[in-house]
Amino acid sequence: MNSIENKNIEEYLCNVIKQVKFNQAHKEIKYEFLSHLEESIRLGMSYGLTKNEAIDDAIKRMGNPIENGNQLNKIHTPKFDFVIAFSTMILCIIGLYTLNTLSFAQSQGLWMSIGLHHRIRPIFVKSKPSYKSITLYLRDHNNTISTLTFFRY
Repeated sequence: MNSIENKNIEEYLCNVIKQVKFNQAHKEIKYEFLSHLEESIRLGMSYGLTKNEAIDDAIKRMGNPIENGNQLNKIHTPKFDFVIAFSTMILCIIGLYTLNTLSFAQSQGLWMSIGLHHRIRPIFVKSKPSYKSITLYLRDHNNTISTLTFFRY
């Protein structure tokens, strides 16, 4: 049954999704609610309700979409992982120390800090960056060009 064609269901799902700020969870939440609604609609139709009556009954049983969305927003809030941040900082310090002993960090420190800034910035800033990835082209003392790419998932 493809009940997404019904405007009442679409409106209900949109009202739930609007309350959840974490965009990556929208698709899963919509799928979960839709599957519960479809199951409830099938059950209502098996008891003799028409399709429209079953849809209205299923939506009524799901509850207030604003309240449901607010509860889901509390659950689906991304948390900052301090262990990963701390590990990244330690590895960067070790890498900088190692590069410094190779006389490489003096010329590339600026590029490394720019790359690190672009990698860590999306964690602290709520706005979406305008890029999916950033590629740095590094040139060492032998004029060898290396690339370093950071991806944003």
